[in-house]
Amino acid sequence: MTQSAHVSTTTTRRKPSLNTAGDLVPIANPEALRQAGIPHGAPLLRKWHSGGRYPRLFLVIDRRVFIDLAEWHALLDAAKAERDARAEKIERAVNG
Repeated sequence: MTQSAHVSTTTTRRKPSLNTAGDLVPIANPEALRQAGIPHGAPLLRKWHSGGRYPRLFLVIDRRVFIDLAEWHALLDAAKAERDARAEKIERAVNG
């Protein structure tokens, strides 16, 4: 007679990662937002989404709203470029 190995039928539930969709962050998860470097909370992000502000920033999957991190970083880059252009213009005006 051979011995059979005991196979466990129970599965261990893994805690889902905070960023399960790669470059998408659920706005309902404050910890995931914080880890992604997004300083805004879900209420403001929902307001932006429902008001149509930054339409490329948001993606809805199965009634859940996500932020596209690539678009978030593009938004930050554009804001920084605009800031730098304003600063340069002011510096030229001040320094003559």
